[in-house]
Amino acid sequence: SGLHLTGDDNTKSKLTLTNSAPSTDNTWSLHPIYNGQDLLLNEDSDTRVTFQAGGNVGIGVISPSTSLQVQGIPTTLGDARYVVRLEDNTAMAAGVGGGIVFSGEYIVGTQAIFAAIWGEKENATSDNSDGQLHLGTRKNGGSPAISSDLVISSEGNVRIGVGGTTTITGLTQTNLIVGSGTGGEIVAYRDDNAGVEGDFVGAFLFGNDDNSGAEDHFAGMYGKIVGTAGNSMSLNFASGS
Repeated sequence: SGLHLTGDDNTKSKLTLTNSAPSTDNTWSLHPIYNGQDLLLNEDSDTRVTFQAGGNVGIGVISPSTSLQVQGIPTTLGDARYVVRLEDNTAMAAGVGGGIVFSGEYIVGTQAIFAAIWGEKENATSDNSDGQLHLGTRKNGGSPAISSDLVISSEGNVRIGVGGTTTITGLTQTNLIVGSGTGGEIVAYRDDNAGVEGDFVGAFLFGNDDNSGAEDHFAGMYGKIVGTAGNSMSLNFASGS
């Protein structure tokens, strides 16, 4: 029952659509491939979409190696280059924007979302396209289920572990804000080199104080290895001139 189309080989077994008026246009065709069992959507002789027998889908890819593989000439917007665009069609407001989630089985047969990446409008002002990027993870039983663990504002400022989902209030004059971890620590600096007397690790503050274009060392705080044995370290504070 139903409609069946058959052909002698991969070239002839196809369903073809062509506009002939006012003039002959591109021809689109569906090709079922023998043996491989793939289904191809072609524009003239070029394959645009591949549906593999195992369920993989390729856009611009003849042999996709994952569930969805996209290949094409990227669109550019400033420094950004992209081949996929995700859009949120809800009404304009602070916090709207597209995203993607990552999930897997957390009990047998049941999926859970573990993490997410999303971009959103930074404010509620019409005709203002300031945006921010969020990376979030899920903590079992947490509220909200997905928290904003890392936020990059439209100014390029970064907030880590401070929380919040739609605003970045208080970050406009601060390049980096880091929230406290579960152990009480805020930032840990680590030197993985073999311990050598005089080695140090820490934080240093730089800036341009004379419009010369060269950055100057303003101040710093660092730990320094003392001696060649044990875990002895000194805590040092320094200021530039």
